[in-house]
Amino acid sequence: AFDVAEALAPVDPFVRLDRHHSEMARGRPDLAIRTARGLVALYPEEATSHAAEAAAWLGMDRRPPAIDALRRALAARWEPGSEDRHEAARRWLRALEGDSLPGRSQR
Repeated sequence: AFDVAEALAPVDPFVRLDRHHSEMARGRPDLAIRTARGLVALYPEEATSHAAEAAAWLGMDRRPPAIDALRRALAARWEPGSEDRHEAARRWLRALEGDSLPGRSQR
């Protein structure tokens, strides 16, 4: 279904974000990272693209690239009304940088 939706609207960020959320919910961060990287390629100025990439990296237990993606997200443009997501990204970055996430590797 997502392939059809992307074919019909190849640059629609909402279709890609829905796909990313579906892939993460299905426990497939390996697929979600490709979707997130596509979002970053299309919308590098948008924080949501980088935050999606960070989530996929975290889903694969890959800390250093997750930290990089979160830093890019925090430096990017956040939509009005997304203060809660912005603050959550700041907290995640602090936690990752401070090694306060139990069970996470340094890969």
